[in-house]
Amino acid sequence: MISKFILRCVLFLIFILSILIVGIFLPTKNKIKDSFLSAQIEKDSMLLNTPSPKFILIGGSSGSFGNNSQIFKDSLRLNPINTSINAAIGLKYMLYHTLNYIQKGDIVIVIPEYDQFYGDLYYGNTTLLQLLFEVPGENKTISLFHLFKVAPYFFTYTSTKYNFKNYIFEEQNNIIKNIYARNSFNIYGDAVAHWGLKRQHFIESDKIQSQFNKKAIIGLKKFENEVLKKGGEVFISFPGVTEESFDINIESENYVYSQLITNNFKVLGNPKDFRYSDTLAFNSTSHLNKAGADLHSKQIVKFLNEFLNKR
Repeated sequence: MISKFILRCVLFLIFILSILIVGIFLPTKNKIKDSFLSAQIEKDSMLLNTPSPKFILIGGSSGSFGNNSQIFKDSLRLNPINTSINAAIGLKYMLYHTLNYIQKGDIVIVIPEYDQFYGDLYYGNTTLLQLLFEVPGENKTISLFHLFKVAPYFFTYTSTKYNFKNYIFEEQNNIIKNIYARNSFNIYGDAVAHWGLKRQHFIESDKIQSQFNKKAIIGLKKFENEVLKKGGEVFISFPGVTEESFDINIESENYVYSQLITNNFKVLGNPKDFRYSDTLAFNSTSHLNKAGADLHSKQIVKFLNEFLNKR
């Protein structure tokens, strides 16, 4: 016979799993519908409906804040799409979700935050679960292994769904006017709502302590090979980072660069080329203001043209 203790453990496990499953299928919170994450709906539409050759940017929020795609369009005569949203989605999902839309002649520039190469951020966290379960859209499947890697975040995710005030009240600051809102992006997918606003106070980044994740390099190489099969081309570059933050993590940043070069990626510039004055940051070490986004985009164009002119 099953002991009472084992039976109670099984029942408790069933109870916990039930809470998790119900939480997943609770209605989408008001704030998610108008948030940065839901901008993927429009960005996917751009990827689907913009004719090739396209100039596609992939990255986290440093990519959405750090680029002015009009510069790419004017300089390269390509149709730009900035797919960047949030680093916490994880580089793995960003790459393979975007892969569905890449066509012959497309140029893809991947600009991951350095953290994507350390620890498990490559796989994403609670933010990825919010995107998967609460933002409508196509091509949102992930592998069982990937699901296993983000499984530890399910409890955190479902616990936020049980905060019922989110279904009734709007956020204290109207999210429609917020710089992290769905409507803060322009027609190319750049975050522009902060352009013209005063610089905000922020704390410099902490030193990266996690171990280098070789899976990020392997995943990037697989992605590059798949894009080549489709007739596209992949380049890797770096986010703009404030001087102090850059210097704190210079060893980690240079190691990422060395691994990209060792694995024969087409790399635009080196990390130090994107070490910027604090005056070019808006509200974090890698969220640039308009002047910073202009500079970063011009440098990407410069390094890309140097690469293409060598052919």
